[in-house]
Amino acid sequence: MDSRAERFFEKDYALWLARIESRAMLPMKIGMLAVSLVYWLWNRDWAPPPTAVFGLFFMYGATTLALAWFFWRDRIATDQVRPMAYASYFADLAFITALIWFDSRMPPALSLAAPVGGDYHLLYLLLVFRGFALFRTTAENLAVALLVTLLFVVSLFWRQAPETDVTGAAFMARVGFVWGLMLLAVVIVNLVGKQQQEVLRVRERLVKAEGLAALGEMAAGVAHEINNPIGIIKTYAEYLKKAVPETDERHDDFATIEKEASRCEGIVRRMLDFARPDIQEMKPVRIQDVAEEVVGFVTHGKKGGEAVRIDLHVEGTPPAVLADEGQIKQAILNIVMNARQIAGEDGGAGIVILTVRQLAGPRAPVQITVHDDGPGIAPEDAERAFEPFFTKRKGGTGLGLAITRRIVEAHGGSIEIWPAANGGTTCAVSLPIAETGG
Repeated sequence: MDSRAERFFEKDYALWLARIESRAMLPMKIGMLAVSLVYWLWNRDWAPPPTAVFGLFFMYGATTLALAWFFWRDRIATDQVRPMAYASYFADLAFITALIWFDSRMPPALSLAAPVGGDYHLLYLLLVFRGFALFRTTAENLAVALLVTLLFVVSLFWRQAPETDVTGAAFMARVGFVWGLMLLAVVIVNLVGKQQQEVLRVRERLVKAEGLAALGEMAAGVAHEINNPIGIIKTYAEYLKKAVPETDERHDDFATIEKEASRCEGIVRRMLDFARPDIQEMKPVRIQDVAEEVVGFVTHGKKGGEAVRIDLHVEGTPPAVLADEGQIKQAILNIVMNARQIAGEDGGAGIVILTVRQLAGPRAPVQITVHDDGPGIAPEDAERAFEPFFTKRKGGTGLGLAITRRIVEAHGGSIEIWPAANGGTTCAVSLPIAETGG
């Protein structure tokens, strides 16, 4: 995702996380506080807790109420949601650890013969399962699970029950059981996190697709409205140019009008191409043959010392892709022509390298990369390169790569562009292979 899509993703994720914190996590924290306090008092025959324990409950309760005020009254900005959620999570971790410490050091009520210091360990499991709403990567979830497990094991050593044998099978079985549950929680959290990210990404793609569709409809409407006037202007310019001798100073003016009208016709045609990519016949196509035709067309009639050199490399025997050959040829031609113009900007003989290969895997897509040795694209420009009407080249319309992306995505493929590490720019198109192979 580009930076703007990433910002969209983060904002949507923050709103989702804020709802989870408000509707699920804060009620859980309040319930955990109430149950812990009641269990503490009940386990000690309702004797008032010591000052330190009272302070622990009071601080945790005050922190929870403060978080509730922020989340329930919408007093928190979207960029503050995740830090606040992290603070809430580790406040829970500190509260549970301190509670187990005090519980293992305080004597139980005389009327209770059962040893204390073990029931609060279950609260650690709540923290691991809570991570599905906060930690989005496997590494984060695994790190937190390791931390919680370490605290769990250490807290077992705090218990003063004389029958506790840290080398016994019962102790090791308990540690293994809890560790197994935490690993299971990590797997569940990772699956839920991936699904949540995918939902957000799909939503982002749908929003972008809706925007492009609306832009395409607008472009088609504008093109339709101005196409006829441009045709009339061009026709009259051609007539007037022929009606006056070439020595007449008006001849050049009429020629300029004709040229610019033709240029406008080209822009209109590109707008229509962007609005309605004409996918007609999908069939197995050897992309290496298409690339060879494109290279032959671009270099036709050019001498080596007068043009940018274009090299084609095919790795192995890539399978056929399912595509409309004409549309894919147009997409690759757009990329190659763009790379050729960039490589020859300074008037020198640059190099454009096309590489066709299949990515790793039995059903992996076929990828064609186009690399030029020009000045290279700026990272911020790479993020916007496929936006309609975005261009940094003088005289460009900013529709070539936008049309190319529409064509590639209509084929179920993907396209990306980035500044190459050794200079220049690389553009890569990946297309799904045809079922028949080949």
